[in-house]
Amino acid sequence: MMVCLVNFAEGDPALYKEDLYAIATEAQLFLLRFRMDLTISIGGVHHSFPGIAEAYREAVDAMEYKMVLGKREIITYDDIRIDPADNHRFGYYYPLQLEQQIINWIKAGDGEQATRAMNEIMQRNFDKPVGSPTLAKCLIFNLAGTMVKAINEIGDGESSVLGGNPLWMDKIIACDTVQEMRQELLALLTEVCAFAAAKRDKNVSQERAETLRRLTERVIRHIEEHYDDSNLSVNSIGERFDLKGSYLSKLFKNETGEGLPDYINKFRIDRAKRLIRDSRHSVSEIAKRVGYNEAATFIRVFKKYEGITPGKYKEMNGGEPRIIAEGGNG
Repeated sequence: MMVCLVNFAEGDPALYKEDLYAIATEAQLFLLRFRMDLTISIGGVHHSFPGIAEAYREAVDAMEYKMVLGKREIITYDDIRIDPADNHRFGYYYPLQLEQQIINWIKAGDGEQATRAMNEIMQRNFDKPVGSPTLAKCLIFNLAGTMVKAINEIGDGESSVLGGNPLWMDKIIACDTVQEMRQELLALLTEVCAFAAAKRDKNVSQERAETLRRLTERVIRHIEEHYDDSNLSVNSIGERFDLKGSYLSKLFKNETGEGLPDYINKFRIDRAKRLIRDSRHSVSEIAKRVGYNEAATFIRVFKKYEGITPGKYKEMNGGEPRIIAEGGNG
């Protein structure tokens, strides 16, 4: 910072202030030609040598408000001087209930709602005659802390967007003005919400996958327990699990790679093959024991999946063909 001490001749103090403001404005406009930002703070007018130190202190105090008011400002001590009677104007607004709402929006990945809420909070605190720099910093850091809380509740905090930006807080602290802090904060909020949304989608996908896996296991167990029921079908299984049969079959195929009708028939044929190998029951009897009322239907399904008739399968596995049960197809 550079300090200028300005002496005035005797005159009206109000005119002194006007002259100082005019000088400051001229200096700013000159440096803007060179794309340089200049913040100017002006202390009070004093009438004694001890007043020099007082004027300097006032100018330094005024300069602190650059963080709130911006870099290209002319800040006078009279502008920032706080009358104790007006202290109510400089309160701090960030209730815990609102913070919890923002955390919930962040966790849900709702960047639009979270950004709107943060903007409203900052406007409510900063759009006052003159906000306190100390309270402004506290608010910015508390808003950043809100994002940290949300990320920690989501999980994977160290490996998340915050862990991937180790200097994110340093960048905020290094800002000269609240507006710059605000921009950094909202940029970080966008990243955090995007991370939370991706995390949520991943969790939802995993939850759906786990739900589908459990449903498939229950369907398979139901088939194993009722394969011998001739009424077992895609629709009856769908009713059992409160789903439309065709939809359940689609879910089943997505999980196993096999349609539900095929799975039912293959399971029945597998059980039928065991009975054919291990007993001297007729094909008609075996058909009923694995859920087929008609031997002809059983033979057709058996041949579809095995490539041969049940009688041929029995013959190939050491048994004697029993043509009578195969309706002349053995």
